[in-house]
Amino acid sequence: MRKALNASWSEIINSLSLIKNNVNEKCITRNEAKGLFKSLQSLETAFLTVFWTYVLEQFNITNKTLQDTVIDIGTASKLYTSLINLIRETRNRFDHFEEQAKTMSGIELYQDAKSRLKKRKVFYDEKSDTDTSMNGREKFKIFTFYVVIDRIASELEKRRQAYDFYYTKFIVFHKLISLSVSEIIEFANKLQECYKDDIEKTFSTECIHFKSYLESSNKQINCISPLQICKLLREDSLTDVYPNIDIVLRIYVCTPISNCTTERSFSCLKRIKNYLRSTMGSEKLNSLAILNIEADLLSTLNCDDLIDAFAEEKVEEKI
Repeated sequence: MRKALNASWSEIINSLSLIKNNVNEKCITRNEAKGLFKSLQSLETAFLTVFWTYVLEQFNITNKTLQDTVIDIGTASKLYTSLINLIRETRNRFDHFEEQAKTMSGIELYQDAKSRLKKRKVFYDEKSDTDTSMNGREKFKIFTFYVVIDRIASELEKRRQAYDFYYTKFIVFHKLISLSVSEIIEFANKLQECYKDDIEKTFSTECIHFKSYLESSNKQINCISPLQICKLLREDSLTDVYPNIDIVLRIYVCTPISNCTTERSFSCLKRIKNYLRSTMGSEKLNSLAILNIEADLLSTLNCDDLIDAFAEEKVEEKI
C-alpha cells in the first residue's frame, strides 16, 4: 500500500474524488472515499508516505539478507549497525523529504498553518511574551519526524546489543588469526565458562593449536568465517583432533538469526488443519505438517512404491 501510494499518488487522489462524487455509489462507499480523500489532502500524509517508503525499502533489503541460511551473528550485528547509522543520517534529511512530498502532492502548507492560532490563558503573575510559538512545520518536525526517527534508532539499538552480546562470546573465531596467544586464552576461557557442560577446559589449548594449523595450511585464512571453519574441520577430518572447537562452532552456526522459519511452519500448520480436519489427531497432524514443510525434499522422492506397499498392507488386513 505504501509503495503504491508513493508511486501513484495523483491517480489515487483522482479515483477517490470520482468515487466520493458518484451518486450511483453506496453511501458507505462514498463516505469511506471522502474520508480517505480528506486524509490524503495534507502535506503530513504525503511526507510520511515518502519517508516510510525510503526507510522500509532499506529495511526490506536488510531483512531478506537476515533470513539467509548462511548468515552468522557477526554479519547480523553489522547489518543492524548499518541500519542505525542510516536512520541517524536520515534525521538530517527533513528538507529533502519535504520537497519530495510537496512535489508529489502539490500541497505547500501543513495542517496547523491552516487553523487558527490558539492562545493560552495567561495568569496574573505571567507574561505572554515568554511563550514559545511554533508553526506547523516546526511542530511536525519536532513532535513527529524526530520522534519516529529516535524511536526506530532506539529499537534497532536494542536488537543490535542483543546480537553483540552473543557475538562477543564467539569473537575468538572471527579474529582467530589476528589475536595473540594471550588474547585467545582470555576469550576462549570466557566462552568455556558459558558452556561448562559442553566444553572441556582444554578448549583454549585447542584454539591455539588450531590457529597454528590454519597458519601452516595453504588455505586463504584472512577472511575465513566460523561456518567455513566448521566445514574445514569436516573436509580435513579434524573433528577428533579439535572436538571442543567442533562443538562450539556447531552451537554458533546453528543459532538462528531470526524466527521467520518457525513462523512459516506455523503458517503451514494453519493451512493443514482447517475445518475439514478438525478431528485430526496430533500424530497425523505433525506428520502432514512435516511433509508440507519439507515439500522440496519430498518432491525428490518417488512415493509410488510407498503407496503400493501401503495399499498391499491394507488389503492383507482386510483379507
